[in-house]
Amino acid sequence: MWHFTETSKLLRYGDGREVVAGKTLKVKSPVVLCNKGLHACEKILDAAYYAPGPYVWFVELGKDAIHDADKSVSTSRKAVWGYDATEVLREFSRRVALDSVRKYWNSKKFGEFPEVTMKYLQTGEESLRSAARSAAESAAWSAAESAAESAARSAARSEYNTWLEEMILAGRPKKTRKK
Repeated sequence: MWHFTETSKLLRYGDGREVVAGKTLKVKSPVVLCNKGLHACEKILDAAYYAPGPYVWFVELGKDAIHDADKSVSTSRKAVWGYDATEVLREFSRRVALDSVRKYWNSKKFGEFPEVTMKYLQTGEESLRSAARSAAESAAWSAAESAAESAARSAARSEYNTWLEEMILAGRPKKTRKK
């Protein structure tokens, strides 16, 4: 299962405890989804939706876990491994945006896609980021964003979940990989 924290690795809501690989955190019963307990998601894309930051954790919930459609909660959660996935998440975001542009831009006839934005999405060149953002604020980008949002809600969601999980697993530090 998956969970994200800020790079500080601290639990939210004033708890103050640090998430540490190999350690199990516990809370008292009863747990309530979205209210009290230690949460995680089966799908990494769901966990990313709830993410307060870019530090990704592969976790195991206790046997008392309560499951919902997109998340689970338990009185215990063991962090198996984790790392700051900022760069992987940026690459994933660019990949999803490119996929959406390729699938939906031409079919909607929104006009010419901003070249600098396309180049940034393709390369991730940091020097293009500001210019790409400026171009992205145009009316044309709004159309692309709505196409991307539609794509994220469609069958592409499963594909994107697979992409993100593969990218996170490939990007993790070697010391966290099983032998």
